[in-house]
Amino acid sequence: MDSAITRRGFGQWIGGALAVGTSLAGTGAQAQGTITIAQAVDRIKAKLAAEGVAWRASNFDGFKTGDPNVTLTGVATCFQPTFNVLRRAAAAKKNLVVSHECCFWDGFDPLDVVKDDPVAKAKIRFVAENKMAVWRIHDHWHAHRPEPMGVGLARKLGWSAYWTDNVRPRYFTIPEMSLGEMALHVQMQLGTRLRASSGARRTFGAKTQRATRFEVASTKPLVPQPTGWQGPVLKAVAEVLTGVFSREAPL
Repeated sequence: MDSAITRRGFGQWIGGALAVGTSLAGTGAQAQGTITIAQAVDRIKAKLAAEGVAWRASNFDGFKTGDPNVTLTGVATCFQPTFNVLRRAAAAKKNLVVSHECCFWDGFDPLDVVKDDPVAKAKIRFVAENKMAVWRIHDHWHAHRPEPMGVGLARKLGWSAYWTDNVRPRYFTIPEMSLGEMALHVQMQLGTRLRASSGARRTFGAKTQRATRFEVASTKPLVPQPTGWQGPVLKAVAEVLTGVFSREAPL
């Protein structure tokens, strides 16, 4: 599914789900030619199921704020529902914001923890006042095959030929290059803009070290976690993997 690897493609995929999704026969919303946000999400879930991803319990996916029972006026897709994204969606009359990442700065979106934070309160209030809802789809979109984020990253890096989705979605066997060359390649292909203080691209280890294997680590790979988990990087090192890219957090 080539069109699904970009945000625009994901929006088109959602549009298809809303157009040909589950029947709403007998509902008042359908009788008036409209559907609610909750019914729109049900259609998305049905399309996922038709493509092999049945909805299941998740610590991440689901409604994060807002009222899913209001009438749907439009859908906005984003990586993260920042305040700026919410404002733009409201201005465009799109009251369902479908996000891949969290709404409140923590993967689990712990409302009980952030409910008194002034910025969180402002976001919640803005969503309510504009009759919106934020719905997150993370685990279920990663479960899609081919995995859309892996496809997109492989294409962007120019490494589609070196990537196998059904083996290890974030693992590449590449032509040999140095760590420095690898880091520069990633920077150039992704269009990363470096500033002296940004730390946008940092390399650890000998830049002249040669590498033929590369893995994308999720978060804080070298920082011990509460459970003692060290992340995929240490596992990679044990496998003599010589190039690792951390995509969400600094080392």
